Amino acid sequence: MKLTGAFTQDLSQGYGVQAFNINTGRWDDALCDEIGLDRAKLPEIFPCQAVIGEVTAEAAAATGLIAGTPVVAGGLDACCGTLGAGVFKAGQTQEQGGMAGGMSICLNKALAHPKLILSFHVVPGVWLLQGALPAGAAP
Repeated sequence: MKLTGAFTQDLSQGYGVQAFNINTGRWDDALCDEIGLDRAKLPEIFPCQAVIGEVTAEAAAATGLIAGTPVVAGGLDACCGTLGAGVFKAGQTQEQGGMAGGMSICLNKALAHPKLILSFHVVPGVWLLQGALPAGAAP
């Protein structure tokens, strides 16, 4: 928002809002109506690789970036890390360790589990089923 002036969200982080439909990648208008959520207050959702705007003159002055630089929607850190580990096709998995640990399983359809996180991957057409261990290696 501060770089482009556009109120947007990337597809991989939609799961974090209960009004998001994990099958369609869109806001669930019927659910928004049911819970009284004004759909106009939700950001527009973009694929992770989509250019959502350009750095504004105001943002350029504040950051030192060049005005007009394209800004991409981006993705959830765990999804980007999973792609960085080479996981982008259904059936592939990865495990990461550090201050927090976790595992991601790449799926070709939305298969939820009540104890795991299901999100769109940053790669179009696939989802990630993820488990996390917060503070896995914290002192």
